[in-house]
Amino acid sequence: MNLSGRTVHKSERLIRILDILKHTALTSTELRKRLNLPERQTRTLQRDLELLVSAGDLTRRNDGRYESTSKKPSSFNPAEALAAYSAARLLYHHAAEYNEHYLSMLEKLTFNLPEPVRKIAEQMNRTYSQKPNRTQSRSLEHCSMAWLQGQWLKFDYHASSTGKKRTVELSIYFIEINPHNRAAYAIGFERTSKKPAIRVFKVSRMKNTQVLKETFEIPEDFNALGFMQHAWGVSVGDPQTLVLRFKPEAREHLLEENLEFRARRFELLSDGFTLVELTVANLWEVVPWIKGWGAWVRVEEPTDLRETLMQQLRETLAYYAEAGEPSQQVHA
Repeated sequence: MNLSGRTVHKSERLIRILDILKHTALTSTELRKRLNLPERQTRTLQRDLELLVSAGDLTRRNDGRYESTSKKPSSFNPAEALAAYSAARLLYHHAAEYNEHYLSMLEKLTFNLPEPVRKIAEQMNRTYSQKPNRTQSRSLEHCSMAWLQGQWLKFDYHASSTGKKRTVELSIYFIEINPHNRAAYAIGFERTSKKPAIRVFKVSRMKNTQVLKETFEIPEDFNALGFMQHAWGVSVGDPQTLVLRFKPEAREHLLEENLEFRARRFELLSDGFTLVELTVANLWEVVPWIKGWGAWVRVEEPTDLRETLMQQLRETLAYYAEAGEPSQQVHA
């Protein structure tokens, strides 16, 4: 039998089956796909499962799924269960593509959840297992290997800002998840640029990733959280001041976002408006969030950003005007 492209002994195969079913319940078909086995080996897998059931290591549920007999009851209190479930949901939304290691972690998070939360989490895991698996998950896997093993990572990169493609060699200092788009970014020292420096690369834009044998050490004085302290998402750079004026209608929503803890200034003015002053590394990274407030917000500083947004709004209105009144539209 072949697992992941190599022939293995029966004992190793049985250990792999038990390891997968330790934290989840699967049908024989679902398990076969999880093991990357061809359909012709279904009967061999079924014999393995029957052997493990007769040995008392597995049990077959009424829905046809097999699970380990060594499962323990949940040790989470209700608040801990909600935290674990929330972590699983965030991981699910973060992972745009199927990744075997992500699924394994989702199952481990699910394992200790009490009912009825576990049932929902198990449904989520089965849905996740059907996601496509193209190249992004492979890039993420290579990034994690390079980071945790301290090895240089080589890849082709397509920068959206310039449209140019280049080959990069990066020593990864840490990986950050953008809180706004939930995408993974690798931050580290790039040595292939004309001006070597610490830079940020979106993992999904990496192609042809290769973990090199050459190793590196992260500088002891490097502070990841300090490096990102002014990033709205993941962009870094020289701190810039952003001043926003929110209408009274936005007040409660601003408080719900806990923005007063991040802002340098969070002041309720006498006219009911709220003035918010932020320090950010990249103003344009904040723009989508600003636009999300619609007519409830106005940029006070910097003035050039305000003028740019005003021009964009005029272009937006003109674009909508091209469509005419809704009643004039012909629907197919």
